[in-house]
Amino acid sequence: MKRRRNQPKQASNAGGEKVQAASIVPNSPGSRWRRLGLAVLIPLFVLGLLEFGLRVAGYGYRTAFFLRVNDNGREMLTANPKFGWRFFPAAVARAPRPLYLAARKPPDTVRIFVFGESAAMGDPEPAYGFARQLERVLQARHPEQKVEVVNAAMTAINSHVIREIAADCKRRQGDFWLVFAGNNEVIGPFGAGTVFGRPAPSLAAVRLILALKRTRLGQLLEQLTRRASEPANWEGLEFFLKSQLARDHPRLKTVYASFAGNLGDIADFGERSGATVLLATIPVNLRDCPPFASQHRADLRPEQLADWRRLFSIGAQAQAAGRFDEALSDYHQAGEIDDGFAQLVFQRASCEMELNQPAAAGTDFRLARDLDTLRFRADSRINEISRRTAAAKGVSLIDAEEELARHAEENIFYDHVHFNFTGNYRLALLFAEELEKRWPGARTNQSPWLAEAEVAQRLAYTGFDERRVGEEMRARLQQPPFNAQSNFRARDERWQARLVALSAAPAGYVSNYEAAVAQAPEDWLLRANFARVLDEAGDNSGAARQWAEVSRLLPHSAEGWANQGRFARLSGDTARAKYFLQEALKQQPDSVETRTEFGILEASLGENESARRQFHEVLRLQPGFSAARVNLGLLLAHEGNVAGASAEYREALRWSTNSVGARINLANLLAAHGQRGEALTLYEQAIELEPENPIARYNFGRLLAAENRAADAVTNFEAALRQRADMGEIHYELGQALARLGRETEALDEFSQAVRLKPDLADAHLNYGVALARSKRYSEAMAEFRETLRLRPQDERAQRMLEKAEHSRGGGVLKQ
Repeated sequence: MKRRRNQPKQASNAGGEKVQAASIVPNSPGSRWRRLGLAVLIPLFVLGLLEFGLRVAGYGYRTAFFLRVNDNGREMLTANPKFGWRFFPAAVARAPRPLYLAARKPPDTVRIFVFGESAAMGDPEPAYGFARQLERVLQARHPEQKVEVVNAAMTAINSHVIREIAADCKRRQGDFWLVFAGNNEVIGPFGAGTVFGRPAPSLAAVRLILALKRTRLGQLLEQLTRRASEPANWEGLEFFLKSQLARDHPRLKTVYASFAGNLGDIADFGERSGATVLLATIPVNLRDCPPFASQHRADLRPEQLADWRRLFSIGAQAQAAGRFDEALSDYHQAGEIDDGFAQLVFQRASCEMELNQPAAAGTDFRLARDLDTLRFRADSRINEISRRTAAAKGVSLIDAEEELARHAEENIFYDHVHFNFTGNYRLALLFAEELEKRWPGARTNQSPWLAEAEVAQRLAYTGFDERRVGEEMRARLQQPPFNAQSNFRARDERWQARLVALSAAPAGYVSNYEAAVAQAPEDWLLRANFARVLDEAGDNSGAARQWAEVSRLLPHSAEGWANQGRFARLSGDTARAKYFLQEALKQQPDSVETRTEFGILEASLGENESARRQFHEVLRLQPGFSAARVNLGLLLAHEGNVAGASAEYREALRWSTNSVGARINLANLLAAHGQRGEALTLYEQAIELEPENPIARYNFGRLLAAENRAADAVTNFEAALRQRADMGEIHYELGQALARLGRETEALDEFSQAVRLKPDLADAHLNYGVALARSKRYSEAMAEFRETLRLRPQDERAQRMLEKAEHSRGGGVLKQ
């Protein structure tokens, strides 16, 4: 039987007639695409409208590395201070160094970009980093062209961030791109050991996250989902103490793959931009940097661990006694139980060095670095990826790891990865020599490279600067994780001795800076450091002039304006101080340094509530900014709130354990209220941290004098004068202490200096008069007593001493 086709149903109308029911017509392909298009376009339109609205409302921040500014008709580029916000929480975000360059490269200019992390940037003082030294050595060798080295490196970043910087540099007409990166791949943003979000996401996920954060909607979403546990203060490597990773940790595979991908992209960006790309491997401190942390293998049994510890302890004792053969034997036996403990391998390498086994020592030092579970240094895999990338992309490789290993006997590192001046010079020469091979026309130049001492002269790297940087490094190396390293005490003692040896007065280096500035008057960094020398030397007007030059050369940086404000305040010109500080805040509204200085100014004018608001705003932005806490403490102390002031000083020390300012001011407060024991301890700690700090020495000396410890007081006053020989108050206090010790002639000289430098100090005139009278120089003594009375007419003692001096001049005997 035939199957019947389905027939359309029929229906009756009101009149009973049969009518055909309407068929359901399937959607046409065009209508489906229209609906799908609307489903996509409408949300996109809404999102676009929201994005536009957020931008119009001023929400969010610009994400480019460079910002365009107009400088009297010239289009210039500056570094975006908020560039780091995409990669770090805003409260701890790292910022680029101040930059100022023409948007279009000037003619006859060779523009060189430097990419990398803090070691490439030149930390702890970029003014003397390899980028600056490279600029000087190339410029001296090629005076016919302007050499412009743009330091695009940043602290705490890694290749995920460097790739974004490089993408922005594609349009900046660079002739050479120098890439020196790899130390922060594990602990930097998106690394396996990061504390700033989910560790080690895939490279695709990283790219998506960063693309979203370019939008204001993405930034809003990030703001709404921000964790309450985000850090509020930058703590350096202390952030990562819990981020230990063995070298076989599975997340490291993602790290290495991401580094290879990012490095390849950076090389491609550079080549496509028309630049010549130079990649470098990363040297790290192997010999003088013990591992930060070590781990035993997971399957070690208790009895094996006990045997290992016994052998390691015996070996360590033998090593300390200089019996390196015995120690090495013990370490090898321990290694048969567990050879993956980084500290064991490092100590074995140290013994091999002592026994003149350099090949074995080199292998073990590198292995110790690779086994270190706090992965703060570029390891073997990172450097191998750099070598492979250079080969695969056909770009130049500078094997700095191998080249600088030849200078291992020299001291070229400050710490685990950061170079001292000599190390930066060695690195600059490596780049300069390779760069010249690829610089058309440069290879015919036969003039020698500048020597290290000549570079130091042109950058005005003086003993003052060496000490300034050294104090910063010693303070860092006293913090975790450095203070847990096995060589901490010996290293700290060497630093202390070195800093004591660098105690010359800053005024002696002014001529060095004058000569360097004459050679490079447009160098803002040189002028900023000159200002610091003049400041320390007590030449406030000279320092202010240099900061004015910094603002002229770098008008969109807050630093120059803020420092002009500070020196205007010190000179008593509060109107100009306000103007300069307001200008600084225009450039960087969230500058904690500028807001703190504004608070100091307002406090000096008696505007205590305004000052308090400034300090609280700073502490909201950055709770650990100790300068704001210390000055809030000073404000509270001035108001008589001793408990509040003490609490702020102690909180500053909790956030910044090495704060010298917090110690000095807390000690001053305690001493003024009779708590001399703790005050003495705090002064001692301050001087331990900064042996040549003149304020700490001066105040400590005064308290020692009050404790009848005149000899110790003299030692501290003399140390203070090595730095501030222009301070009449110190000469006066030293004269007092010398007089108590019966050293009358020396006391007389100090009082003479005091009245010369501080002619309105009545007590100095009075005591100078006494010293003169004791030396039977009665006429001169009478002049000093009269000057005391002019300054302080009601001074009964001065009147009495004047009368006795007149009597003694007539044949009597002077008694106090």
